[in-house]
Amino acid sequence: MPTPPKFDGKMDGDSVRQFIETVDNYFDLVQLHDRNLQARFVYSLLEGSAVDWFRANGYELRTVTWGILRTAM
Repeated sequence: MPTPPKFDGKMDGDSVRQFIETVDNYFDLVQLHDRNLQARFVYSLLEGSAVDWFRANGYELRTVTWGILRTAM
């Protein structure tokens, strides 16, 4: 299975919902259940304004989880 597409930060409902669903499905498929590794993986998918959003909200890779990011999106 290919990795999920990059997320550019367009916060319209459909884009966010599709990104979250795709990432959740990917984690299930590859059996990636470590929350910190999930967050690092998701960070690698962010680009443009999504990276700016991550930084502006003070998230840090050593403490944030995918669950926190998913809820914030």
